[in-house]
Amino acid sequence: MAAAKEAMVAIEHVPASTCPCSAWTCAPFGKEFDQYVNRARDEQKVKFIRAIPSRLVEMPDTPQPAHSLFR
Repeated sequence: MAAAKEAMVAIEHVPASTCPCSAWTCAPFGKEFDQYVNRARDEQKVKFIRAIPSRLVEMPDTPQPAHSLFR
């Protein structure tokens, strides 16, 4: 739901942009959330890509936040 909202806001600010959203599943769980996601897909042309990350890799040269859980 948050990804759909952020994608719609980005497309409103830059109409020529495309915002693909990757998700495990697109099953919103609130009142009228499914209509919101459908509107993002149909009217705003947000592309929902069904994907599962195969692995997460730490980039060695990037700074880590002080509260990082993966230290």
